[in-house]
Amino acid sequence: MRGFLVAVALACAATTGVGPARGDAASAQKLFDEGKKMLDAGNWPDACKKFRASMELDPSVGTLLNVGNCHAHEGKVHSAQNDFERALKMNQATADTERRKSVEKYARGKIAELLKRVPTLEVEVEPRPKGLEVTRNGTKLPLVALGEALPVDPGVVEVVARAPGWQGRGRIRLEERQHEQLMVKLNKASTDSGSQDDGSVPVWAWVTMGGGVVLGAVAVGFAVDYANAVNELDKVCGPDLTCPAEFPPEPLNARKNRDAVAGGVLGGVGGAALLTGVIGAIVGASSGKDDPSSESAVGFQLGPHVAGLQLYGRFE
Repeated sequence: MRGFLVAVALACAATTGVGPARGDAASAQKLFDEGKKMLDAGNWPDACKKFRASMELDPSVGTLLNVGNCHAHEGKVHSAQNDFERALKMNQATADTERRKSVEKYARGKIAELLKRVPTLEVEVEPRPKGLEVTRNGTKLPLVALGEALPVDPGVVEVVARAPGWQGRGRIRLEERQHEQLMVKLNKASTDSGSQDDGSVPVWAWVTMGGGVVLGAVAVGFAVDYANAVNELDKVCGPDLTCPAEFPPEPLNARKNRDAVAGGVLGGVGGAALLTGVIGAIVGASSGKDDPSSESAVGFQLGPHVAGLQLYGRFE
């Protein structure tokens, strides 16, 4: 029923003769007339597109009244209120007294109706550092407007607040006639050069992989020396390890045992370090370090009775 009444009002407004009449008048008038026909057929979406296009080509009071009714039909009651307020200002230049009074009565009636439906939002930001800038749904909000109950369109409202070294964000959904308050808390902006927000591989992963490669290379050296010691024992002592008196096997056996232990330990630690670095690179490239609990690191344990690698942290 509301849509029918609005359509009748649009038709009345159009017949007042306040349609497009300046600028690219011909094109604007054609779009305006097409929009009116679509509206008469109940095709609101396409009709509103025509009215908006006509308004862009040649702004006029009559077209703006239609755009305002389109916004109201779409539920954008605050935008519609703005349209009718603008139409009132433009209408002051209308020379025809009767036409001016007719449009004024119509626009004021629509504004009074819309004011009952427009929701309001009071935005607060804490703290308020120097250089603070606040936007509401992408539009800059003057700082003097903070704490004031300002009208908005129903739906989701997103407030973003920024200042040098600070940032904060808040969202809220509003229905018609609703009044709410939104507090946006500013937090210190992260300036840690080690942050992984950009998806880069953490430094420790590169260091760990490099350490694994180095340890692996050293382990290979011990393995080569172990093979040389075994070959010397076979050559001097034979397969049965019967060594001549002038070549005691103890030094070679000690060397072989040392190479086996050192090569095995370093090879294992190096392999673990390389694997850990690869995993850290994959995980670090896909997750940040905004949350301190998500940080990870690697540590080595190497001593007379223990050798190994520790990886700690939380990966997501």
